[in-house]
Amino acid sequence: MRKKVLIQSGYALLRLLVLGLAAYLLYFALQLALTGAFWKNFLETWTRFFDGSSPVFWVNYGVTLGLVSLIITLIGDYWLGLATATSLGIIFIFVDYTKIVSRSEPLLPSDFLMAGQAGDLIQMIKLKAIFLLLGTILLVFLVAYLLHRWSRPLWWNYHTLVWPLRVLVVVSLGGLLTLFSQAGNSKSFAAVKLAQWGMANIDHEQLANYQNCGSLVAFTFNIKTDPMTRPQNYSAATMATIAKRYRNGLAQQNQGKKFADVNIIYILNESLTNPERTADRYPLTGTQNPMPYLTQILDNPAENQASGYMISPGFGGGTANIEFEANTGFSNYFLNNTPYQDILSKKSYFPSLMHYLDAAHYQSQAYHPYSGTMYRRRQVYPGLGIKQFRDHNQLKGLKQSPYGLYTSDASAYPNFYAQQKRTRQFSLMITMQNHMPFEAAKGSNATFTLESPVDNDQDKTNRLQAYFQEVNASDRAFEHLVNHYQKAKEKTLIVMYGDHYPGDGIYDDLYKADTLNSHATPFVMVANFPLTQHNYDYFSPNYMSLLLLQQLGYPLTPFYNMLIQLQQQIPVLTKPLQIDAQGKQYTARTDTDPHQATEPKNSATKNAWTKTQVYQDYRLLEYDVTFGNNYARKYHMFDVND
Repeated sequence: MRKKVLIQSGYALLRLLVLGLAAYLLYFALQLALTGAFWKNFLETWTRFFDGSSPVFWVNYGVTLGLVSLIITLIGDYWLGLATATSLGIIFIFVDYTKIVSRSEPLLPSDFLMAGQAGDLIQMIKLKAIFLLLGTILLVFLVAYLLHRWSRPLWWNYHTLVWPLRVLVVVSLGGLLTLFSQAGNSKSFAAVKLAQWGMANIDHEQLANYQNCGSLVAFTFNIKTDPMTRPQNYSAATMATIAKRYRNGLAQQNQGKKFADVNIIYILNESLTNPERTADRYPLTGTQNPMPYLTQILDNPAENQASGYMISPGFGGGTANIEFEANTGFSNYFLNNTPYQDILSKKSYFPSLMHYLDAAHYQSQAYHPYSGTMYRRRQVYPGLGIKQFRDHNQLKGLKQSPYGLYTSDASAYPNFYAQQKRTRQFSLMITMQNHMPFEAAKGSNATFTLESPVDNDQDKTNRLQAYFQEVNASDRAFEHLVNHYQKAKEKTLIVMYGDHYPGDGIYDDLYKADTLNSHATPFVMVANFPLTQHNYDYFSPNYMSLLLLQQLGYPLTPFYNMLIQLQQQIPVLTKPLQIDAQGKQYTARTDTDPHQATEPKNSATKNAWTKTQVYQDYRLLEYDVTFGNNYARKYHMFDVND
């Protein structure tokens, strides 16, 4: 009898040790995933992972241990519960790692809102990786099943104690984890305690947040964060004052300006960048240039052309966030969510370039050669004033790019030709050609080749070469599009911009080394008539619609008058980078107010633009239209005429 008790006690101790080790390895894998290279950084991460004196380690390890224990207790079988918890952890780590590689950003709670679009997202992941994930999970459950059968004679059978203990564990752990989940509220007990232990939320740079505070703590910081802080002086009277402030003098500014019969084509080109800007880091053999036509416009625009560089708030992904700024004139700088999914999909009206043009009797249509459910565009576009939206199910003649997995620009563009034969038409196109993943096999046979392997990694080099080939196809397709409209009888202005640098890890070293270049994407305008302005300095996408209207000489609203004044103070307003009127760059925001940027740590003075009237007004206006009461619309902030 004593021997049996000893054996069962040893088995119970073994289970505790396995539980502790499983939680340890899961947390280690989470931190390793943040490096974006599992095997390359394994030893380095392992040697510095455990720090017994660090509250960061113990809090994150404790949360991992608590979650695994809770799942085991809920299921009621140790090995099956451990296999379930481990498999859920592996799935989380897989998704987290995939996002890190593709976008240099960790998995956030808001990403789970895209669960309904899982089918579309899975298509962007390599099949080999999915099969490896499924195989690993099957192996985990197989081992758990075998251990379950092996250990059956060693179980304790005190059934009268099992249920009370399970209830106690579930209530205790559930309560603690619920308390911990409030950490996103800076005034909560959990947030205050974590801050005392050196873990403060770095909401503007999530990768650093996860690395410094640990994946579990940082993830929790984002569960219940305020999507936008309510300004203290927000009220109907304040918004009326703002509307009046930017209406003053507007009649004089608009004098002589009028709408014209000019058609507009507005193209967000997926992951379009200029390889010439990074040739020093990624030199191509000989004098190859994958983007000769667009480079000519960027370097030396003709009388019917204009160009510059947009500073994207994203890297590797987040297309809808950039599109939001370009379409509305508002900024993600103040927001802690995905506006299309979290805000606009719930609104029947949101101020936009399309609503502005609708008042001038334009017809707005949108085209996207992929699923219309992504980012809830089908729900969002009507509120933006888009009358008709066609996705890959309605578009005609779509063909897959020979060097990629998605629809070529050349086959997508002709879909708006019919609309553009009428006057005062606005066509929005969201392309797909340059979207990740990039296939190394196709890049190994590419025309555009690098002088030497990137980071001594031939697979990465081949994928980058496949991307260059895609960029070349986009360049040729755009040139063909421009030539088509040079002959059109309707006056036509084509605006195109790259939304962000591509993901798939091909530019990860650039992202770490150069904030400006890793966020600067091409912006071009081409018309079949002379343009008035030809060169643009760096700007963020919230100013793009303003630049378009200024180019056409259209009368402006109080909102666009505000944007003019804001751009004079802060031409680039994005979370990763801000650039002020003097050209100073700010790449970190460490103020106690998370909505105000600071100069680099070695600067003696704070940047002045955060204290300007127009910046404070812009922030108030954005709160009003996103989470406030829409007073600005009542006060005609978005109308040319009062």
